[in-house]
Amino acid sequence: PVADESGGDGNSVAESNENNGDLGPLTPTPPVTITETPTPPVTITETPTPTATPTPTPTPTATPTPSGTSQNAFCFSGGDTINSCNNTINNIIKNQITNRNTVTETGTIVVQDRTGSFAATPSCNPIERTVSLGPSTMLDNGMRVIAILSPCHLLDGSVLLNLPTNGIDIVAAHLVGGEAVDGIVVTKQFVANLGNGQSLYSTDLNQTMSGVTPNGGEPETLDDNTNAILLWNNEGEDVEFNADNTLALNIISHR
Repeated sequence: PVADESGGDGNSVAESNENNGDLGPLTPTPPVTITETPTPPVTITETPTPTATPTPTPTPTATPTPSGTSQNAFCFSGGDTINSCNNTINNIIKNQITNRNTVTETGTIVVQDRTGSFAATPSCNPIERTVSLGPSTMLDNGMRVIAILSPCHLLDGSVLLNLPTNGIDIVAAHLVGGEAVDGIVVTKQFVANLGNGQSLYSTDLNQTMSGVTPNGGEPETLDDNTNAILLWNNEGEDVEFNADNTLALNIISHR
């Protein structure tokens, strides 16, 4: 037998193992198993939008058109009062070729015809009217009654005129029994040239106005007693109106 160089025999290795403690066989560590818990799907429930109930549109109630004394103004036609003002007045003025209303050389206004004129209501409601002056002929020195305010008197107002000549004037007058006791030519202002020989003029009407009498040229004052508005042909010759010649009247009156 071969002797161990370390001085021992072959049993020295086993003895050494015994001296170090026997660990025994190693037990393998089992693998860790991770179980994933599935996330449940999210269910989205849509809330239905309620159907809107339409609100019924109320049926408008028609406002009856006033007639008779509840209108803003009457219209005169040969002395009779008529309810349908605008169309009737337009037709009357268009067919009115002659003028029975005149101005004397001394300035006295003779009113014999009120055809086509406006008249205030007994309650003195405002008058707002626009009429066509033509086609028609206005005789030289002729007068057309535009508005009768009795039993009211003029407080304020205006007249806008589309005219073919500067020789047509507005006259404010005080009538008693159908005849003009006092009357003055109201100053009118040039507004614009409309072309084709037509011009626009305006006239202010007031409670107290001073001016000169037509034809006579005498100074006169109307002090809260104007109850008639007239149109006067001061051109020196007959004047031809066409369909474009108009008169817009706005009057506030009182008792």
